[in-house]
Amino acid sequence: TGAPDLMVPWSGQQPVWLLPTMTAQTTNGVTITGNSIGGGQYDAWHVADGGANSYVQWNNGGAGYCDVELAAPVILSSYELGARTEASSQLYAPKSWALRAWDGLAWQTFSSPSDAGAWSAGENRTFAATAPFATTKYRFDFSASQSGTYLQWRGLRMWA
Repeated sequence: TGAPDLMVPWSGQQPVWLLPTMTAQTTNGVTITGNSIGGGQYDAWHVADGGANSYVQWNNGGAGYCDVELAAPVILSSYELGARTEASSQLYAPKSWALRAWDGLAWQTFSSPSDAGAWSAGENRTFAATAPFATTKYRFDFSASQSGTYLQWRGLRMWA
């Protein structure tokens, strides 16, 4: 039906958390970039800075990408995205996106939720998504927000 697979990340063995609390575009060997509108507080790395009110924004109809480059190759098993905490901000939460892994030649899609449904303000959602191979580069390629205008999100976490 296109709805994403929600899951609790601790099903079975303890997962490995892949992202540090980001304090800059590159922190502890992890780099997060993207085509957000930039301008300080909206730079892509803020999706993982741990701030309750930090978020990233795209103005182009809810479309944009966020690249995560890890220090070592891993097979991603799950990830978490969050809606902004302010009232009505759930209108700008992600609706549709593709999660891609870099194989050295091209981006390979391995998860593509097409209708994430309505979010609550401040809500975090965890998604199952097993990468087909170990890589250092992952891309969240967003195609729509809930409102179709701005895309705003926060709280990125990734597990192997």
